[in-house]
Amino acid sequence: MKTYFMKKRIACVLFLVILILFSILNFSLNYDNIKSQVEKTNITNTLSKEYRGVIETALDENILSKYSFIEAYGSIQLLLGKYEVDNFSIVKDHEGVLYNTYFGTGVSYEINSIVDTIDKIRNIASNSGAEFLVVSPPDKFLNGVSHYRKGYPYNYTNENIDYFEELLRKKGIFFVELRSVFEKSNSKLEDIFYMTDHHWTTQASFVVFQQLVWQMEKHYNISLDKNRFFTDRTNYSHLLYQNIFLGSQGRKTGVTYSGLDDFILIYPNFSTLFTFTIPSYDYYATGLMEDVIIDTSQIKKEMTIYEKDYYGIYQKGVAYPYGKISNVLNVDGPKVLAIRDSFSCVPLTFFASVCKEMDLIYPYEFDGNITELIEQGEYDYVMVFAYPGNMTNAFYNFRFH
Repeated sequence: MKTYFMKKRIACVLFLVILILFSILNFSLNYDNIKSQVEKTNITNTLSKEYRGVIETALDENILSKYSFIEAYGSIQLLLGKYEVDNFSIVKDHEGVLYNTYFGTGVSYEINSIVDTIDKIRNIASNSGAEFLVVSPPDKFLNGVSHYRKGYPYNYTNENIDYFEELLRKKGIFFVELRSVFEKSNSKLEDIFYMTDHHWTTQASFVVFQQLVWQMEKHYNISLDKNRFFTDRTNYSHLLYQNIFLGSQGRKTGVTYSGLDDFILIYPNFSTLFTFTIPSYDYYATGLMEDVIIDTSQIKKEMTIYEKDYYGIYQKGVAYPYGKISNVLNVDGPKVLAIRDSFSCVPLTFFASVCKEMDLIYPYEFDGNITELIEQGEYDYVMVFAYPGNMTNAFYNFRFH
């Protein structure tokens, strides 16, 4: 019996020693990154919860052999026949599609204040002579399309969209409704959304671009695409890259558990000439859409599948406060301000073809004055992309006059 407990103690000590050594090694290798993250914040209290949170996040994101641990965890979940990981934060449906979810309790009434903020922006736009609209993307939980497992947690995303759109109607705010378009499309979910990511596919994004143009034309009685040239998908190249894309959900479960998505690169077959500027990236370029707005070089870069974000090659992603696209070949088009989220990257890339200029702001990063931007921008249209997963006051936190 003494030998038995001695073995247990030795095993416990060895485990603690390995854990401590791994922690020391991980911290020492990530010290420069942690220091950089802390210096970017204005936190001065080193004992505060926020300060510890910055350090913890930096360590978690750069942990040694991070994806080897994730792959091992995902493999075990797969062998156990489990359809959820990380305490139901991600679940897998009957078709192998991954979903972000949580145990929701009902509609989020935070949406009320978000709609009030949107209405405030609408009034500023209207007083400045600009038309205003909202683009309302769906979530993966598409009625009649998704094959979600019964009994698994549900975050009330469709009910939140219903409530959001109901409030927009009551305030008389025009919005581009997209959920029913995909529910009635007879398309498979994997053609609308990536299996390993929460974003819609590039081919679905093109449908969004079409709907945006057509619904705006109908509502405002205008002609953005007179001959239906830009919205004709046959005027675009479609390059298929098979089993190449691991989305944000797949990066949390590992390739073994999630598999890989195909990626279709869509770009114009016709002549284009754009200028794209992102001040915070010190980026300025003029050229073809596929060279300037679509960063096709990302596909050939020597990076692991965990590091590559194929969705983000359009407009260089979303995580910058301000960008500007100028269409040199369409000087008679409208000038647009797009208050965007990550769902806007691909559709707005194509939408740039029917515009003269397009200013892009990302609410989570933008710290400028939204009132001044709209009043001084001389915009024809101001649009807000409102993905249900971003329905928080923290995301739509603007500075007004």
